[in-house]
Amino acid sequence: MGGFLIGWGTGVVTLLALAAVAVHLAPIGSPVAGETDVRLAINIRYLNDVVQRRLAANPPVAVAEIKTRSLQLGLLPQAGMVLTPTFDVAGLFAISPSVTNQLAVQDGKLAMTMIGDPRLGDLQVPLDVLPFDLAGEVRQAVDKITNDVLLAELNTNLKAGFGNDAFTVVEVQTEGNYLLVKLERK
Repeated sequence: MGGFLIGWGTGVVTLLALAAVAVHLAPIGSPVAGETDVRLAINIRYLNDVVQRRLAANPPVAVAEIKTRSLQLGLLPQAGMVLTPTFDVAGLFAISPSVTNQLAVQDGKLAMTMIGDPRLGDLQVPLDVLPFDLAGEVRQAVDKITNDVLLAELNTNLKAGFGNDAFTVVEVQTEGNYLLVKLERK
């Protein structure tokens, strides 16, 4: 019985000591002046879901002979993003070009710039046979879907997501499967 009481007493004292050390090592305080007010980590699965819902709720984005069916997003290091939209081209065939974009902050909002040309992959139709400039129209369609669907949805949600406080985006990064956005109160 004496061993039980000594063991139990030692265990309780050890737990209390560890709790006191943990509280001392991790104090809770207000952020240092100049730090970001809000930091968000947005999973790529959520972003893809948001984009699909927006495309389903609104008519597909149309640019000349191209209509948007879907959009798949992927993240790259250093605030990069790969967009793979699926377009219906004049009702003749579907293509899924892949484009690389660079995320940035412009005027307190998320912005995106396409890097290079769309990669059309294994397209079996010769581009010069078509009665229009497919590569140019794909670029326009990707720009339009980037601005009207993806960035519009993200910026609207970031602006409206925190009640009456107004925030601006101050930094954007990517890490693994997460889009990291830092916001500051105006």
